[in-house]
Amino acid sequence: MAQNPTDKALEKKVEELEQKEDKRPETDKGLETKPGMRDVLLDNLPGIALILKKGTREIVASNLSAKHADAVPGKKCFETVARRNAPCPFCLAPQLWSTDNPQQKEVENGGKYFKGIWVPLNEELYVHYIFDISAQKRAEAMLRESEKKLRLSLAGSGVSFWEWFPENGDIYFDEHWAKIMGFEPGDMTFDFKWWERNVHPTSKPVFEKALKDYLEGKKPRYELEYQIRTKTGEWKWIWAAGECVEYNHKGAPYRFLGTHRDITEQKQLQNKVHKQEVALRQAQRVESIGTLAGGVAHEINNPINSIMNYAQLIKDKTAKESSLTGYASEIIHETERVAVIVRNLLMFARQDKESHTPSRIVDIVTSTLSLIQTIVRTDQITINVNVPDDLPKLTCRSQQLQQVLMNLITNARDALNDKYSGYNENKIIVINSKLFEKESRTWIRTTVEDRGVGIDPALTDRIFDPFFTTKGRLSGTGLGLSISYGIVKDHHGELTFESEFGRYTKFHMDLPLADDRNIEKKMKLPAASGRGIW
Repeated sequence: MAQNPTDKALEKKVEELEQKEDKRPETDKGLETKPGMRDVLLDNLPGIALILKKGTREIVASNLSAKHADAVPGKKCFETVARRNAPCPFCLAPQLWSTDNPQQKEVENGGKYFKGIWVPLNEELYVHYIFDISAQKRAEAMLRESEKKLRLSLAGSGVSFWEWFPENGDIYFDEHWAKIMGFEPGDMTFDFKWWERNVHPTSKPVFEKALKDYLEGKKPRYELEYQIRTKTGEWKWIWAAGECVEYNHKGAPYRFLGTHRDITEQKQLQNKVHKQEVALRQAQRVESIGTLAGGVAHEINNPINSIMNYAQLIKDKTAKESSLTGYASEIIHETERVAVIVRNLLMFARQDKESHTPSRIVDIVTSTLSLIQTIVRTDQITINVNVPDDLPKLTCRSQQLQQVLMNLITNARDALNDKYSGYNENKIIVINSKLFEKESRTWIRTTVEDRGVGIDPALTDRIFDPFFTTKGRLSGTGLGLSISYGIVKDHHGELTFESEFGRYTKFHMDLPLADDRNIEKKMKLPAASGRGIW
């Protein structure tokens, strides 16, 4: 039966492959049987290069560098290069013989460092490379020492390192970062997911913008300030800056390097300075408007009194059923309102001549409540008072402090009425006083708190501005808090507030005690209804 032509072609191809396979050992031995080609290859290798017999370590061929060390064919490698009578204890040739896998190792010998590489060549031979890496090791040691000095130097200034790989989210921080976050070195593994969980929500868009601006070339480096939560839940301010030092094959950022620093104390100081600047500007505004207010009040006072007197004469000399009587009464009502504004302007200008006398804060609160409690009760508002009767006396103008408390309580009443039209269990004003220490002095803080509408954050910078009011034309003049601010300032105190819009407002009147009156802290004076519900 004739054989298929396809089968013949296949058999021929198999024979060719078998012949090539039979010739492989001859090719593998080429380096041994063709010294010219072998020497060219070896002499172009760096360091010492040897071709050795497996099992005996006998040198078959070597390059020029090896020959300078007397490593010539026929000798053992350890006898020439290492100057030993037996194989080197660190030699990995036996592992290569048993596994047929390349091996490498770095060793120190006589103060020098070498790198050995063992590579299989064929069933009988292997190649052994030896490189002197002493210079590299010295450079690495110098680099480590330099990095150590740099880290110590930066640690002293509060600066530490970070490394970020955006592709996989890996972040590496140094030990100083762990301390900033409240961890011991090694206790916590930080990555980008951890950073995202703990960074403040308001800081995320800041981070994204800083990164975007840098990558788009708008900024020379990535730099921002952000807040992050520590192990204890405390928020810390961090300054961070860095650059992309490595990109992947697609041109996308692969590796960032940078530094960061804890700037929490700096931020707190900046905030304190800002508050002081705001307080100074407010004081300057109040002082300048006070001078103007005093002049205006005096100019208005006499004409208003004349108008009021003439209106009273018209009312007295006109029959009750006459329409003129109603007009005169309206004129008197409006001029009385103007007179109140004039008196407030005079007070705002600090023209009051009342002298400073020792007074108890409990007496001042009690006197104020006696004037306003009827109006407050009509509005179904409860006043809770907690003012200890044994607090030290203040050297003050008690009538002026009564006016401050009257303004604060009236504002609290209005805020509650704006939130609750009728009775509500939360329709409460709380008044309390306590001692506290600040700047090595003893102070008395009196707080008036309400659970009303709160203060709109957009208005907080204007609360103490003269003539600024959120009330209607007939409900307020906008001078109450300005006058109160000026009075407290005249007493070397501070009038501050805290508020959450829609929930509550607290006004704090802080007044310092005279240094020689601190001994009165433990005095027991007669009670003056300083605690209770009004």
